[in-house]
Amino acid sequence: MLDRLEDRLLLSADGSFPPAVDTNQDGLFQPYDALILLNGVNHHTSVDDAPQFDLNSDGQLSTADVDLIIGSLNSYYGGDWDAESIAALDDVTLAISDTVVTEGAAADVTVSLVQPTAEPVEVMVWSEGGTAHAYEDFEATYVYLLFEPGGPTSQTVSVATMLDGVNEGDETFLMRASRTGGTTPAEAVATVTLQDVELDLPSLSITGSPVSEGDSATVTLTLDSVPATDLFITVWTADGTATVYEDYESLVSVLSSHVDLGGSVMGFFPRFGETPCHEHLTLNWPAIGRSDLIVSSLPI
Repeated sequence: MLDRLEDRLLLSADGSFPPAVDTNQDGLFQPYDALILLNGVNHHTSVDDAPQFDLNSDGQLSTADVDLIIGSLNSYYGGDWDAESIAALDDVTLAISDTVVTEGAAADVTVSLVQPTAEPVEVMVWSEGGTAHAYEDFEATYVYLLFEPGGPTSQTVSVATMLDGVNEGDETFLMRASRTGGTTPAEAVATVTLQDVELDLPSLSITGSPVSEGDSATVTLTLDSVPATDLFITVWTADGTATVYEDYESLVSVLSSHVDLGGSVMGFFPRFGETPCHEHLTLNWPAIGRSDLIVSSLPI
């Protein structure tokens, strides 16, 4: 005979709960534990398949087991749950808004509950690459949102985007939202469109002067205007009639235009030859966002 309240509600005198009421075995006692048992009863789960759900040990799964776990839940949290409010936990529906922004602007995505919630709902929101790529076109994002009963049913997630200086057309990435907990999925997906910003990229010139073998050679890179965004420029040497390691040291260097490229100087060191001769090496500069290649030859 279950006379004591703590016995009837499966709670110990110290307020702790037995493992049986932790139906999803996550170490916590929450409303979703009652939802799992309720769904098991509603779907006529056999006690042989889920003997741990037979909380009153009567050899069957029934509403009596549901009443026990809901009573335990109310006693544990001081709540007023019933079977209807527990079942409503599965009714959560999410929505997430498509968004269009220009490169470099923040993409504000709105995540909403389609209907108000009677209990806290946690939603996981994350970005997923498409034709736009994380860390190149947008900042990878992974956040949790909490919707409280009686609180706002919409929240905004802001994603930073990058002005990359590459004329490549519009690109897209996805934002996904998924409720945590519950027994049925609640998910939504949105598309963020990044409108390409076509930049008028500056022209670059590269110049050098003849140098005697054994002396340090310098070349100068010059932009004809200040760029609207940082440019990353790779400069490297290539053989002409002079051969790397025999006549000069190879050079590969990456420059950013936030360093003064109004006259950036690159230095490298031709080697001594046994006999004086006129030879050339080639310096290359690929323009970011363009297909052209600027080439300069330097006599040594």
